[in-house]
Formats: sequence, C-alpha cells, structure tokens
Amino acid sequence: MKIQRIAGIIALLVLSLANLSAREFTVLTYNVENLFDADGVAAYKDYEQGPDKPYGPKKLLGKLRNITKVLKKFNDGKGPEVIAFQEFEFDVTPAKDPINYTALLKTYTQTTVEKMLTTDFTKEIATLPVEFLLLKYIVDSGLEPYTIATKPSLAGGTPNKPQTNVIFSRFPIKEMLFHNVLEARDILEVQIDIDGNILYVFDNHWKSNRGGIKKTEEIRIQNAEVLRKRVDELLAINPSADIILAGDFNSHYNQVQRQKELTKDGINSILLSQGNEEEMLKSGQKKLYNLWYELPREKRKSDFYDNQWGTLMNMMITSGLYDQQGIQYVDNSFTVAVFPGLNILDSWELPIAWHMGGEFGGGFSDHFPIYARFRTVDTKNPTEFVQLVNPGKESPEDVQPLVINFKDVKSIQPLKAEALALVSENELPEYYGQIFEFKGKIFGKNAKKESEIKIGEHTVVLFSHDAKFRKRLYVMKPNADVHCYGQLGEHGGKKQLVLLEPEWLLSFNQPNEKLK
Repeated sequence: MKIQRIAGIIALLVLSLANLSAREFTVLTYNVENLFDADGVAAYKDYEQGPDKPYGPKKLLGKLRNITKVLKKFNDGKGPEVIAFQEFEFDVTPAKDPINYTALLKTYTQTTVEKMLTTDFTKEIATLPVEFLLLKYIVDSGLEPYTIATKPSLAGGTPNKPQTNVIFSRFPIKEMLFHNVLEARDILEVQIDIDGNILYVFDNHWKSNRGGIKKTEEIRIQNAEVLRKRVDELLAINPSADIILAGDFNSHYNQVQRQKELTKDGINSILLSQGNEEEMLKSGQKKLYNLWYELPREKRKSDFYDNQWGTLMNMMITSGLYDQQGIQYVDNSFTVAVFPGLNILDSWELPIAWHMGGEFGGGFSDHFPIYARFRTVDTKNPTEFVQLVNPGKESPEDVQPLVINFKDVKSIQPLKAEALALVSENELPEYYGQIFEFKGKIFGKNAKKESEIKIGEHTVVLFSHDAKFRKRLYVMKPNADVHCYGQLGEHGGKKQLVLLEPEWLLSFNQPNEKLK
C-alpha cells in the first residue's frame, strides 16, 4: 500500500512539473442583446435612426461602454482570452475587400470611440461595422486587442439574417468556417491555435421560441443536426479533438425533459448534450457534457421569462477536454457572469436588460453571460483523464424550472412623478430595470391599443411580454382604476411598466379583482 501511495504521489509530481508551463485562459459566451451599428440601416425598427427615433450613435456608445465594463471584470481587468458573442448586427455596408481590423485600428489611432460617436461623428464612422467599434473601444479602454472572426460583410442589400455571431480571440485563429442553418444565424466555427494546440469553438444562436415551442423545436433540431454532423466529422479525424460548443441555443440544458410537449429536441436528442460528467472520461466519447451541471440547481439561470428562469445560454464540451493532452477543462470552473452592482438587479437577481432611456441608454443584456476556464497540458496521453471532484450528475429535479415567487413581496417602492422626472433627465438612470408599484387610473390608449397611465406629466405604457396576457391589458378603458407592479423600462421612446406575470396586476377597477 505504501509503495502504491508513493508511486501515486510521484506521478502527481511529475504531472505537476510537466504542467509548470501550462497556460490557463477564459472562454466567455455573451449575448449582448442587439448590438447595432450607427449607419441608420436596421432590420429592427427599434434600431432605426432619425429625429424621432430612440437609437443613435450615443446609444451605441452606451452599449459599448457597458459591454466593456463586463469584459473588464475578467482576468484582473484584462478581459477574457476568447469570447463567443451573439446578436451583433450583420454589416451591410458595401465593401470590396474583407475588413482588415488591424489596419482600421491604425487608421483611427489618433482618436477614440467616445469622440467618434459624439463630437466627431461622420458618415464614414457611421459605416464602420459594430464589431470594429467594440474592438476599438476595448483598445481605448487599455485592454489588449483581439483577432476578430465573423461572417464577411454583405455588399449592400438587406440580409435575411440581420444578426450574426462574432468571436474575439487573443490567440491566433487558424481557420474560420460558417455553417448555414434554417431560420437562425450561421454557426461560426473557428480553429484557435493555443501554444500549438488546436481548440475548436462553435458560436451558436439557434432559432428562437417565437411561433410555438413544438413548431420552432423542429427548426432547432435542424440547427442541431448541422452542428452534430460537423462535430462528428472532427471526431472521426481525431477522437480526442478539443471542442467547445457555446452560445444562445434558445434551448434549456434539460430541454426535452422540461418542455413536456416535446418527445425529441435539438440540444439533448441530436447534440447528445447530457449531465453525467463521468461519461466524458472515455476516449472517443460522442456525448457532450453540458457545463450547467457543474452548478447546483438553484444557480442554473441565465435569462428570465414568464416567471421562470431559463438556461438558453449553454456551453458544452467534448471528452477531449478531459484527457491529459492538448487543452483541458479546469474542473468546476464554469460560472454565470453575474456582477452585483453592475449587470444584475440586486433585489431580484434579474439581469439588467438593455434599455433606450437617457442620453446614452443603459443596462446590459436580457441574458447573463456564462464562462469557463481551460488550460493547456504538456503531457501527450489521450487515454488518461483528469480526476473529477464532485462530478456533475443528472437529477429528476432538473425537470422543474426555477421560479421567482413574487407573491412573497412585502413592499415595493411606489413610482412617483418626481422620480420619473429625474429619470427623464437622466438623473436616476439606475431606476430602469427596477420594480415599482403603481396605483392610479388608465389615461388612454396609444396607436398599438396599449393601455397608458399618467404619472404626473409622464405617460407610461402598461406592457407584458406574454402575448395572451398583453391582449387582456388592452381591454382596460380610460379612467379605470388599476393597481399593479411593473418593471420600469423604455421602448420606442416611451416609458413602460412591464408586468412580468399576470399576478402583477393586483386589481383592476375594484379592489382584489384579479386578472385570470
């Protein structure tokens, strides 16, 4: 027994010495919620520009500022080494040649994005792609530059996919491929060289749930089939390939179990994403490990909708990232990028979504980013695997979604006219995203038939993301009494109180009359 123990200690020492030169790095995936450029051409009306439009160069600057604030939370302010972004506007500015981002940085080295999008804004600056403006702002902020991978600009016209996926990498990108999928952004594949080791990163943004879960899941299944086919091709060449699948899959980690109307889904049935981590300690394993299982169930949340926490952001890895060769996942390093006082509504733990309020807008994204740590290993043994600590496992409890019980609310600050006036003057921008209580009367209807309330001199729209519930809000008539909770936001230049669930309409016309 003593001899075996000594041999084990020696083996660990040898491995530790071999990895003294190992490099550790962060991979982040971040849906930035509609990062649109300043050229005035937008597929979404909210991001069109003009005298009566809420979006413009200063709002873009506000988004760049806040994205960079999040990035600077990593690596002592240096930012993550690899970032898989979603929801960048796909550039349609005519261009004869692929964009040379390094050359563009040199062109604008004597100025800053702060000036470019305010005092020095020109038509030429308006045509710059948004990924370059983010890169430039990052460099202006003192961070090292990144190499950018994204689909080349479309020379004029209107793309059928107005958004695109973008990868920023501080390591050399050897190859970049695009995989076309139905009704979703092209899957971006990059091969990154990290000290002579190849890391494959797939950046995804699959079809959303708009149109019904069963109908849209058929499209996500197709999206998954394209990705699965490519992963299988790489594994056939090298069963130990180091592969990360990241992004907004518009699918929960437990999609087929959570969505009871489904018998087959994309992320679990086709991609073979699962939660038993010990399954990954096998050479040539085709299953993927979903890193959500690294966290306790109560911490698995990246987005919030219909009173339920979701995990639409996902990061999955192959078994090659567990062996003692090339690149390796740092066990238990997966985390949700939540930063109190920055991108989270502390009192409710909700993501602070982007809003158009104030001169520069505000907020971050309706999705929390997620990230994990990885490292290079100098050993060359694809049949030896890491020793897991507290390996992830699937549980019957995973079927039930996490919810916020708003009924336990003791008191919420009333929304007052004085506060709204200060919000409008950008003196209280932090009020956006906060939850308030309102007691008063319906003032009237807008062109969309939405009910409006009057708070002092300010008109505020009552809104819900739930289409069925929103129609019920339309039946409210002027002078009707209403008592509700609402999350303060702004859309189309108008302030909103967003009712996150039907129970937030506490009474309508008479006390205790519930909307059912």
